[in-house]
Amino acid sequence: MVASGGRAVTAAEAVVDVDAVILSVPFAGIPQIAPLIAKVPADTVVIDTSNYIQHRDNGIAAIEADQPESVWAAQQLGRPVVKAYNSLGAD
Repeated sequence: MVASGGRAVTAAEAVVDVDAVILSVPFAGIPQIAPLIAKVPADTVVIDTSNYIQHRDNGIAAIEADQPESVWAAQQLGRPVVKAYNSLGAD
């Protein structure tokens, strides 16, 4: 088996000395990880793969009022985010 270099780490360890951070958490959980993201350098790219789902995320008023998810996430984290891998419902 070829080693990939990947290994399990804590969330705090995952943001140390990295060029980019990929967030893949339930959308409503973004404010809870803001303190962790605040510790990364300003030039670290933050990529958000989260998707707002009204019934799971308890209806976030700003999103319901048509604020883009990426704007809301950036406000919660206090820094710009790149939105990636966004999913669309199959309805």
